[in-house]
Amino acid sequence: MGAVLAFYSANAAISTRYGDGLRYVLRWYVPCLVLTPGMLLPAALLLPAWAAVGCAAALVFLLAKLSRWRTRGRVVAG
Repeated sequence: MGAVLAFYSANAAISTRYGDGLRYVLRWYVPCLVLTPGMLLPAALLLPAWAAVGCAAALVFLLAKLSRWRTRGRVVAG
């Protein structure tokens, strides 16, 4: 769980450093902070190891889709 949180925290810091606004970054970062412990902690405690790993993989996929969905309408000036 810590590695997934560290990954998204590093991405948020990099995005902010390279010019993305804090409001934009928080739109995808806050769900990461909520969903990661909310989904992985119960999975790690209640499921066998293979299922918890599958749950972590599904979480990363879900968060990537969420981020892509939230940025779909964003126009980037070239």
